[in-house]
Amino acid sequence: MWRVAESHFLWYSALAILRDRLPAQAGLMVGHMWHTYILKSVGKRWYYVGSSNDIGRRIKEHNAGRVSSTKGHIPLELMYKKEFEHEYEARSYEKMLKDKRRAKEAIVREIEK
Repeated sequence: MWRVAESHFLWYSALAILRDRLPAQAGLMVGHMWHTYILKSVGKRWYYVGSSNDIGRRIKEHNAGRVSSTKGHIPLELMYKKEFEHEYEARSYEKMLKDKRRAKEAIVREIEK
């Protein structure tokens, strides 16, 4: 009997951990849109493309130097963002912008006009 109660406790504990972590990571949080964004270095002509479901938090992480790929280019400012309902859409668009440099450059040129 004890093993059954113990296994249920462990199962519910694991469920509580997953409930707190997985929805955001899996893009399942209701009302939380995903964004693909372009950041521009304030002091240089350098751009970074990324995606997140909490764009405010993510930009703060970039500017705090907690992201290795942008650490040497801070301060950064948001110059472009596009909203998506699902994570896979935002990640696909991010990958497209990273793979197709001309698409990213076209967005940058349009914004900097």
